[in-house]
Amino acid sequence: MSQHTSDDRAGDNVIKYEKIKNVFKMLIDDAEYLIDDRAFERCMDASLKEQFSIKIDSIRKSLGIEEMRDVDLLVKIFYEFEQKHSREQQKKFDEEMKALEDAATEQGMSMPPPADMRRQSMEEIEEQKAEQERNPTRLMIDPDHIVLALQEYHVERERLVVEQQLMGQMPKKKANFENEEQKAEREKKKQKLFWERMTTVLSPQKLSVWKALDKTLGQYYEMLVKRQNLIEETGLLNQQNEELKTLLNQYLQAGVNQELQVPPTQVIRLDI
Repeated sequence: MSQHTSDDRAGDNVIKYEKIKNVFKMLIDDAEYLIDDRAFERCMDASLKEQFSIKIDSIRKSLGIEEMRDVDLLVKIFYEFEQKHSREQQKKFDEEMKALEDAATEQGMSMPPPADMRRQSMEEIEEQKAEQERNPTRLMIDPDHIVLALQEYHVERERLVVEQQLMGQMPKKKANFENEEQKAEREKKKQKLFWERMTTVLSPQKLSVWKALDKTLGQYYEMLVKRQNLIEETGLLNQQNEELKTLLNQYLQAGVNQELQVPPTQVIRLDI
């Protein structure tokens, strides 16, 4: 059992090494702009193995790769990019066709769905996935998509760095090479990621309980507001009643009432 596990681990390491080599070989062949002039000069008198090593080192510096996990991330993105890119293009295509179909429907026109094109695109994605399973070290990324893959790599690495900062795992030496603008931008992304993570603090069940509590407390607050308004209205009516009583008492005690044959105080029962 131990021997079998050891063999599996050795096989995984071989596959990992081949994937790394394939990615950097593609960058050397199709992204020479990542290699500086001094590296090319050093390669003039070097062996093929040394040239490969020099060019890899130059590419690594151009991409800012400092740790092995950066290499792993680069390899992961390159090997998954083509399938992801195909799915995104398919989704974009479906949305555009849906918009055209809706516009045609509004104008009373009929537009047959491009089922053949959709089926062909899905078949290509499935074929890429099957080929990847058959030959996990084969790199199927289109050379024209290298820049897009590198952009995704930088975005994802930046996100991971910000996440490390939030968890207090950010290496201190990395921040020394950042200017104030870069620090401000990183801090902005850090805050954005922090608040995005805060939205997933509660589980769906707890979130449902808090929503129910918030709704009930809202109804209770409305009831208290109505009660306060009624109390204030009742107090105002009592104040007006007291003022009317005082005014009526002044009228009844006026001297003119004694000059009448039947004073009001003799026929009105006062309860003031």
